[in-house]
Parts: sequence; structure tokens; C-alpha cells
Amino acid sequence: MKVILILFLILFVIVSSLFITTFFSRSAPSDGDMELIAEVPLEEENLSIVSDIDPATADEAQSLDDSLPDSEPGAEADAAEEDASSEEMPVEEEIPEEEILEEEEITEIGQQDDSQDTDWQSPADDQSDPGQDTIKIYLDGDMENGIYLGAASYGIDSSAANELYGPELASTGFDFKWDSTGLGLEPGSTHFLYIYYYNTEAGWDYIREKIHITGQKPGDSGIRIFIDEPVEQKTIDVLAGINGWALDSASADNTGIKKVAAYLDGPEGFGRHLGDAEYGLERSGVVGFFNNENYLHSGFELSIEDPDLEPGSKHTLFIYARGPGENGSYNFEMIDIYISGEKEEKSVIEATVSLEDPGTNNMVSIEGYAITVDAIDDFLQKQKEESAADEAAAELPDENGGTDGSGEYSMKKIVF
Repeated sequence: MKVILILFLILFVIVSSLFITTFFSRSAPSDGDMELIAEVPLEEENLSIVSDIDPATADEAQSLDDSLPDSEPGAEADAAEEDASSEEMPVEEEIPEEEILEEEEITEIGQQDDSQDTDWQSPADDQSDPGQDTIKIYLDGDMENGIYLGAASYGIDSSAANELYGPELASTGFDFKWDSTGLGLEPGSTHFLYIYYYNTEAGWDYIREKIHITGQKPGDSGIRIFIDEPVEQKTIDVLAGINGWALDSASADNTGIKKVAAYLDGPEGFGRHLGDAEYGLERSGVVGFFNNENYLHSGFELSIEDPDLEPGSKHTLFIYARGPGENGSYNFEMIDIYISGEKEEKSVIEATVSLEDPGTNNMVSIEGYAITVDAIDDFLQKQKEESAADEAAAELPDENGGTDGSGEYSMKKIVF
């Protein structure tokens, strides 16, 4: 019996030893386990970032996981700096990429609008489809080169259109008021308004209206300018060059001219600058006319790269001659030229331009109407058909044997 108890005690000790050894061996980390433990905090940190975003769907969670950035050069150093900081550093909310793109587009549009307000320049894509009937006004140049003033109110009733084309085309009027204070138009200067009309079916068309600011013509009348070519009011195929002569009659020792420049469809500072002419060419005829040898080198010449002017269009050249010095005296001459060809007429545009405040010339009013040629043709065709129908009806005999509308009436037989 004692032997059995001893054996049982020995067996109990052995089992207890094995149990205690196994327990402590599992609790104590091995070298490999230490490496795994060192990696766990990084994984838990990444998981905490994902959980803060809280995706609503599994697809969002998958896209969010795909959007996590891969390691880049310097990423490990950045991670070390983040580990050194507080463990509960707030995580910035990720902004969807579409919202970022929309913010960038809004910023760019705002910058374009600011630049237009400052420079008074038209956008490059003004010839694009506005999507509705539109009137746009430009100063001293066409849509590509002029100064954009703004869009007129279109679709108002026009008494002139109503009188000519009837009530169906009466709502084709437009009205535009423009405060010219910001541009500083010089008294006595001449400018041109380009009035563009867009129709959803016919496209763009325009007219050009001349305006004259009241006052004395600017410039020194003592500076004489003569333009040989192009000839005034002449039709040309292309504007390839300008030549002539210029001198200051108050200067006897020399021509008194330092610079000659050309502008198209508007004065200096407004029109399209075509270039500075070569000045100092010999002009013996000028010497003979003024009887002064010092005016021999008064000629100028400017070669122009094809400015791509529309066939059938009318333009005005402004030629400036300036004396020496930054604030030297100047004068200019204007000539009209025509480009050969036929301008396609898509619309009939009529406009009246007036200065509402002649004392200061600040407010310019433009009103009129714009109708497509097709709409007018339809109106005329309808009028023709109605007129023909009325004439045909007038020839039909009435019930008394006379003709309706002929002015003759049948006599009824009287029975006594």
C-alpha cells in the first residue's frame, strides 16, 4: 500500500512539473515572437486610421484601402517622425478627388473673370455657341481683337421691328447701356462699336457702328501725314502694307518725326496694333512741295503680315506720327478700306447709338433689333401668300353676281 502511494506521489510531481514548465514556456516570448510584437503597433496604427474614416459600404472600404499610398522615398523617415509625436494625433479627413477638381475649376473661372474685368478683353472662346439668341458688344475691333463691353438685353419689344415685320417679330429688340468712364475715351476721338448677334440656327453675324466723342480732334495739326497706299475707300484683296510720308511743319531743320505706327479699327490704345513703320525713307516729292531739303527723309513704309480680314468687310486705319521724346507731340490720320469679296449676311441688325450725357460722354446707349434673314424671308413669303389669297378672293363673284371687293355692287330686281 505504501509503495502504491509513493508511486502516485512521484507521478503527481512529474505531471505538475511538466504543467508548470509548459505554462511558463508559453507565457515567455521567444526571439521570433519579439519581432512579431515589434511589428504589431504599426499594424494597429494603420487600422486606427482606417476605422476613423468609417466607410459606409464595403465598396467604399475597398476603394479606401486601394487609395492608401504606397511607400515613397523618404516615407520611412516621415513614419519615424510620426511615431515620435503623440499617438493620438488627429487624422485629417480625406477629400474626395471629384470635389478637389471642382474647387480647382471654380478657382480658374474666377481668375478668368477677374482678368476680363481688368483688361476689358474678350474671352478667346466668344465664338462658341451661347445656346440662346444673344447680343454682344465690342469696342474698336471684332470679336477676336476688340474690347468686350458686355451682353445686351435681347428679346424686348421693338416698335421699329413691329412696324416693319409685324407683331410676330416684334420681340427681337435689344438694349445696352455702357458707362465708358473706365476706358477714358478722349474728347474728339473716333471709335467703332461691333454689335454681334447670335441665333441658334443662323449663328453669328455683326454690324459696325461709328461713334464720335464730342470735342476737338486730338493731336497737333502742324504734323502732316499723307497715306499713299492703301488708297482711301479702295477695295483691296489683302492688307499687305502701308506707305506714305509724315513731317512736322513746325520743324525746319529736320522732319521732326521720330515714330510712325498703324492701328486697325480704333485709335492708339484701343485698336489692333499693326506695327511700327520704317521711317526715314527718301521722298523727293515732299522736298519739292515744301521747298525744304530737310524733309527728304520723311517717307515711311510698313509691311503687314496678312491680318486675316473677313471678305466683304470694311475697316479703318489709324496712322500715328510722333515727335521726339516720351511726351512728344503727335497727330493721326484715318482712312477707310474695303476687303474684296462678299460678306455672308445671316441677320438684319439695326442699331441706334447715342450719348446720353453729352457733357461728360460717360454713358453710351445702344438700342435696336436683330432678326435672322430666314425669319424675314418667311415673313415676306407669308405676306405674299396672304396677298395672293386676298386677290384671289376679290375675283370670286358674290351671291348677287358682283365681285367681292371690286367696288361694284349688283342691282337687285325690284318688283312693283
